[in-house]
Amino acid sequence: MKKFLQLLALTFILLLPGMSLAVNEPADSDITWKEQDSPGTFNIGEDLAIIKLDAGFKFIDKENCAKFMESLPEIPDDSDLAIIRFENATSNGYVNFSYDKVGYILDDTSSIRDEKLLLDEIIKSNEKFNEERIKKNIPPLYIVDWDEKPHYEKNLNTLVWSYLCQTDKDTNDRFINYDFRILGRFGYMNVKLVCSVEEKEWAKTMLNKIINGFEYRPGKKYSDYNKSQDKVSNLKLGSLITGKNNFRQDWNEKRGPGQFSLGPNIASITIDDGYSFIESSKCDIFKDSIGDIPTQREIGIVVPFEENNENWFIEFNNDPVGYVVEDTDSIEDDGKLLDEIKAENEKAEKLRKSSNLAGIKIIDWDEKVKYDKVKKVLTWSLVIESSGKKMVSFNARFLSYDGYTSTTLVADYAGKDKLKPVFNKVVQSFSYNESYNYDNIEPLKNKISAYNLSGVITGKESGQSPFLRKFILIAKVYGLVILGIIAVVDILRRIIKQFLKRRVV
Repeated sequence: MKKFLQLLALTFILLLPGMSLAVNEPADSDITWKEQDSPGTFNIGEDLAIIKLDAGFKFIDKENCAKFMESLPEIPDDSDLAIIRFENATSNGYVNFSYDKVGYILDDTSSIRDEKLLLDEIIKSNEKFNEERIKKNIPPLYIVDWDEKPHYEKNLNTLVWSYLCQTDKDTNDRFINYDFRILGRFGYMNVKLVCSVEEKEWAKTMLNKIINGFEYRPGKKYSDYNKSQDKVSNLKLGSLITGKNNFRQDWNEKRGPGQFSLGPNIASITIDDGYSFIESSKCDIFKDSIGDIPTQREIGIVVPFEENNENWFIEFNNDPVGYVVEDTDSIEDDGKLLDEIKAENEKAEKLRKSSNLAGIKIIDWDEKVKYDKVKKVLTWSLVIESSGKKMVSFNARFLSYDGYTSTTLVADYAGKDKLKPVFNKVVQSFSYNESYNYDNIEPLKNKISAYNLSGVITGKESGQSPFLRKFILIAKVYGLVILGIIAVVDILRRIIKQFLKRRVV
């Protein structure tokens, strides 16, 4: 599962300590990678785009991008689809290609007109990245000014800009960061190059050659947009420059700390300072803005404050599937549960693929299923993989009298230990309004769910007949009463039998 767009991240990690250039010579290393010589036509992504290159370039495909970056040495980025290296004795420059499936972006240029505001936002966002760079012993990067102000080339459906940056405020040892965003039908391609000021004209010429050779495959081009089928992204062109979602104000988020209502009087949660709450009526706007598909069952979303630059959210969905019987026997076999989760996920992959969303692969348990009989809540977490990244999925299911509320947080695995207590605290604060409590069941009136406890986890129906499920529930709730009635009936039967027997005699 990709969320808030931090487009500057890759740019900022391209600079290494002690280097006067923003591109690095491969270090002495045993790391090897495969690359292809130009001229030629090369694939970018899986059935996504092609690029035609003249002589003078080396093409590195997705499988070899990480090895190339490690050889510099540099921090690999799992989102890289391709790298093009310059075959030039005076430069070790390279261009990164990555893709973001966020939906069709309208090419309205109004959001890129205020150049000063855009630059201020980039500089402000960069402060957070500098903190991370310093932690990794990488010199901070300072944004100085525009080199080329943002402009949109409509004939190429491409947003272009570049800015000056430096690693030391007290020197004029500056670099240029070139950025292109090539719009497509389902998202956009990121194209990045960092070079020295001295290489500016040469690098721009080479970069233009690369861009001119780029082409989306049929059906993926910006002009292939189908209004009746395709999702329009809530991102503006300005968002692609700043890495910030310009539609955040449209979510109408409410900042914590405080208690917030989930859905139309269904439940409530408490969140701390540093987090915001998005109410149910605005959840679809949020999901659209990050390139995700709204479920239409969202009753609330928790997000970190925008200034925290964190890439995660906690989603709450209401699933009125009927009363789920507490059959804890169905969740005891961890191996079987995991197999069923994987099987159901494979079915969901078809929908993700048809919606142009990143695939998800279930790897293993992170924490196995636990059921709290007092609070009526299932909790577990999974190790998953998406777009080549190892991630973690925290999950909780709160049972109610007519179904359950599902709660999920998906994030990079590296941030697991930090986010686990955040998720757990929100889960612990969850409380149904009295009318939704699990114990409010009326067996003779309420619908009985086709899911048992394992089905709530896996998404697979139990296979039991509605009559049998109803009988089990009635037996559970009214068991003693039924036994009492049966006993009374049996006594009456015997009395009547004895009475009739005496009359016959």
